[in-house]
Amino acid sequence: MKNKSLFKFCSHLCTRRMCPRDLRCTATQVRRRFLWRRGGGTWSAAWTSTFKYEEPGHQSDSLPTVIRLFDEASPAENMANAYLQGVEISASQFLDIFRHYDKDGNGYIEGKELQNFIKELQHARKQAGLELTDQMRAFVEEYEENDDGKIDITELAKILPTEENFFLFFHQQLKSCAEFMEAWRKYDADHSGYIEADELKSFLRDLLQRANKPYDEEKLEEYTAITLKIFDSDNDGKLCLAEMARLLPEQENFLLKFEGVKMDTSEFNTIFELYDKDRNGYMDENELDALLKDLCEKNETVLEISNLSTYKNAIMALSDGGKLYRTELALVLCAEEL
Repeated sequence: MKNKSLFKFCSHLCTRRMCPRDLRCTATQVRRRFLWRRGGGTWSAAWTSTFKYEEPGHQSDSLPTVIRLFDEASPAENMANAYLQGVEISASQFLDIFRHYDKDGNGYIEGKELQNFIKELQHARKQAGLELTDQMRAFVEEYEENDDGKIDITELAKILPTEENFFLFFHQQLKSCAEFMEAWRKYDADHSGYIEADELKSFLRDLLQRANKPYDEEKLEEYTAITLKIFDSDNDGKLCLAEMARLLPEQENFLLKFEGVKMDTSEFNTIFELYDKDRNGYMDENELDALLKDLCEKNETVLEISNLSTYKNAIMALSDGGKLYRTELALVLCAEEL
């Protein structure tokens, strides 16, 4: 297959979602990635570890030929070369990268996973003749020698160039855990304790409009589907509060602190009734303050008393006009559904 023919054929496969590796490139991305030259049937390409065409005069445009060319590299090499060479990637491709390196599916790239990512990132950039960006260089310096390092999906978004900056966009619009909790209360319209697909779509639409970010219904559907794929850990088609809170940077996600102090239903009900001093069926700010102080003192290795006001403000954002009902508090403190 001649250089130009192979370029044309791969463009055809990519734009029609027929790529044997399902890399899902757009035509623009194909044009950016391929740096071919005439003569001798030899490729000079960004994907040199993927495409090793060394057969002058070979004219076959068959799919098996392209599959063979793809299969000469490992999936990890294909991923690194396809997605890590400075070309802007889509939100879907970004998700593929995160899932590829998060081998154990625990929501973090850590330990050996992180070291492999760093090595393949450096290799891919070098192979494409590109320097690391300032963000990439700072990232490598911080984590290259740190075997205990770990990053979540939002931290990965800071170093990989994406077409939409999809994940960083959330951080720009939801700057604190209190804002996040207010958004949760608004979009959990049926108070089910979950954000379902239609509610999630409304949440994303309003965020996009608030940021004056252009979108169409197809793109909105893509964002909704990707958000569910990333954060719906139990694959039930909806997000609980803890799952959706992963949109926040880890340092802002106070709910991670409360994972270690959650109670079963019986203990939670007992605690709620104990601190609901006037027995009116809800807690006010003072009653919640008393509860949180006791929790901090009892679990001082997990909850920091210095962050008491942050915890209280975020949890009260779930309240109805200052009335924090049992079901709302259970989202934070109960390990089971009421």
